[in-house]
Amino acid sequence: MTLEDTRDVDVQFSNADVTLSGTLVLPKTDGPHPAVVFIHGSGRNTRDHLRFFADRFASYGIAGLVYDKRGVGDSTGEFPNDLISSFGDLADDAISGQLHLSERPDIDSTRIGFWGFSQGGWLAPLAATRSDKTAFVVCVGGPGDDGEAQMQFAIPNLMRAEGYAEKEIAQTLHDRAYLQNLLNEIAITGEGWEELEAQVDRIRKTGLPLYVGIPETEGRDLRDAINLDDWRSEGSEANEHDPYAVLVKLTCPVLSIYGECDASVPVIKSVEVFEAALEEAGNSDYTIKVFPKANHGVRVGDDFAEGYLDFMTSWLVERLFK
Repeated sequence: MTLEDTRDVDVQFSNADVTLSGTLVLPKTDGPHPAVVFIHGSGRNTRDHLRFFADRFASYGIAGLVYDKRGVGDSTGEFPNDLISSFGDLADDAISGQLHLSERPDIDSTRIGFWGFSQGGWLAPLAATRSDKTAFVVCVGGPGDDGEAQMQFAIPNLMRAEGYAEKEIAQTLHDRAYLQNLLNEIAITGEGWEELEAQVDRIRKTGLPLYVGIPETEGRDLRDAINLDDWRSEGSEANEHDPYAVLVKLTCPVLSIYGECDASVPVIKSVEVFEAALEEAGNSDYTIKVFPKANHGVRVGDDFAEGYLDFMTSWLVERLFK
């Protein structure tokens, strides 16, 4: 393959009352081009977070749309807490980007798909099932479990890497479950604020991580810092999200990539879920690839796993330029 020059176009598109701002990275060759809409993982990510991949794909003739997550950078709206974000809203943000691209004369509306990393590995398939214009889905580190199961896997790994003892890990998991139950009770009955405040204060004094969807108060009263409306309507969304039920609806080409040593996502379970669901869907074009010794970002040390970028790019090129 010969690398090509690229060019940038600043774009804006809307999902209801939220305006997403981003950059469309275009090949300099004549269009219309196939395109990828990139979907972030959790965290306050701007378009720059995934820009590397957009540049790479554009150099092979595939346009890439990267945008600031809602409530971040130049995008409007409220940033969703990682544990209480609305998956529907986030998937629809990506679909709005897809619709924007489909209306551009330099983009081929029949060759637009989604690429999602980590949490985006839940969202990219979900977006694809909500849009009949999806040409493909690429998931990198996409969980095959619901949110709570994934966190039960990730928290011990994260804490061990930070040097915490097994007793401290067990206490953290216990505290997490207790705080979530308290929040659920408050959301239903309005009672239990005093206990929640006392427990949060206790945990913070121990120095143990607070792995639950409670924001930093920054001097505010805890009652003001927690949006109970979000907790009531969306608090269990990640925990109740069933990847299998979404994947079983996917019949477009799917690529799912993992690092063998992913500490955030249970790779073996996720591979089994993707494979079983896509088989049940009758999907005739799916690929699951695990890169040895690689982590959640498919890196070995500071570098991407050997063959990762070439494998992913070739998979796309083979399907988009038949």
